[in-house]
Amino acid sequence: MFSRVGSLPERIARRVRARIIRRLLPRGLQRVLIQRPHAGGVLDAVEISGDGTVAVAGWSADESAFIGTLSLGVLGSRLKPAHVFRVPRPDLARLNGSHPERLGLIAEFVLPPDASGRPLTVLVEDTAVATVDGPVFRPPDYGDLFGNPGVWHREQVYGVGPPQPTVSSEILDLCSDLPGPLLDFGCGAGALLSRLRQAGIDASGLELDTTVMRSATLPGAAGHVTFYDGTLPSPFASGAFASVTCCEVLEHIPDYRGAAAALARLTRDRALITVPDMSSIPRGLAHGVVPWHLLEGSHVNFFTQGSLAATLEPHFRRVRFARIGEIRCERLRFYTSLVAFCDK
Repeated sequence: MFSRVGSLPERIARRVRARIIRRLLPRGLQRVLIQRPHAGGVLDAVEISGDGTVAVAGWSADESAFIGTLSLGVLGSRLKPAHVFRVPRPDLARLNGSHPERLGLIAEFVLPPDASGRPLTVLVEDTAVATVDGPVFRPPDYGDLFGNPGVWHREQVYGVGPPQPTVSSEILDLCSDLPGPLLDFGCGAGALLSRLRQAGIDASGLELDTTVMRSATLPGAAGHVTFYDGTLPSPFASGAFASVTCCEVLEHIPDYRGAAAALARLTRDRALITVPDMSSIPRGLAHGVVPWHLLEGSHVNFFTQGSLAATLEPHFRRVRFARIGEIRCERLRFYTSLVAFCDK
């Protein structure tokens, strides 16, 4: 008696399956069902990603017919799919013969930046088959890889960009109770330095003397950064600062051991050091996930918690660790950066 269409147990089972599917979807992905016959197959769903892409998923043996009348209405205009591709669909085996993996279809649309948060309409010819709220997004890092027509090379992907004009809220929170005077070693544009000074902390910065670094310095940091040639010892007296921060810098310095000794020499009390956490690679491997920051072309040192501890412990009385930059996928959680709290 439980096999009747629409029976209570069946409706409950559908709800349970839907909840399971939602839990397994990547973070930031919204899936809205369409389930409409189309081109000898079906339009299954529209999938809205937080990176500014929208995918219309379905299946058909006739790819041309599937995409020929399909468009996405946004901001009064119609977008055609930027990419159309097949995806594995083993669930279609009983319907479509011996090669079901060839029959799933995705029509992917790349939204323009001004479409952030705007309503989107999936259209077949002039008929609206689904209307959804578009994702709120900013143009993603490496966004050109969505549709670059040329072949890129290593130096274009593993690139080096200007220093970041903003600071992670997690790093800011960790640094907010450090005593001054404080030195931000490798302060970049001065994003952390500016915020700490706004909070009333006596903070200064140290950075390489290059045209790029000087021109990138933020107004809130100007006048509080010492520019130097990068050689050690750095141009400050031993113990000149109660605290030293060094956030996402050690991975760029070939003489990382010398830099660690310099950090210890400069601080009287505490140092806070962060680096990318290379254990994120084996943790994310099962899901094909690699944190984007590891594409930075100027990284020359790659730390785990053990190797960072071995680098810092000869110079500090105590080293404790935290991790920041949480990533979740399915039932996995890992972090992109190591944080070392170092006490003299």
